[in-house]
Amino acid sequence: MQLLFATSPPARALTAIVSQGRIGAIINSKAGQRRNLLEEAAGITGLHSRRHEAELRLQAAETNLNRIERRHIALGAQLEALKKQARQAVRYRTISESIRAADALVLLIKRAEAWPRWMRRRPSLAETEQQVTACTSTAAVAANRQANAAAAMPELRKLEAEAAARLQP
Repeated sequence: MQLLFATSPPARALTAIVSQGRIGAIINSKAGQRRNLLEEAAGITGLHSRRHEAELRLQAAETNLNRIERRHIALGAQLEALKKQARQAVRYRTISESIRAADALVLLIKRAEAWPRWMRRRPSLAETEQQVTACTSTAAVAANRQANAAAAMPELRKLEAEAAARLQP
């Protein structure tokens, strides 16, 4: 409040009045006290505190500016790293698409080469399937006969054992 009053225009316009008894005290006072009194009389006492506050604000602004500059440098380096990663990602995507296209082309070529062979072998495939069907039915008939023969075996062994027992004295 004192700073506000001391630096206001009406206060600066007031003239300082020094009483008669104080002039001797002013002459005998120390240099710092004389200076304070003269500054007070001149109406500039508030300017020192304003100057000090302005210096503090300036120092805080410089600190903030330095911090912002360091952050700017760090963000610039980070931006460069991100740009590099973006270029690599684009390159990877392009190469991946080229590889997929090449793989698709290889498969298409292999299919085109295999198709005529498959068409040529298709009739033999039908013949082979018929042969497999015939062999399967022949195997089924043989398995059926073997099952019937296996079922008849115990009876035949019994007859054989009886015939061997009669022949022995």
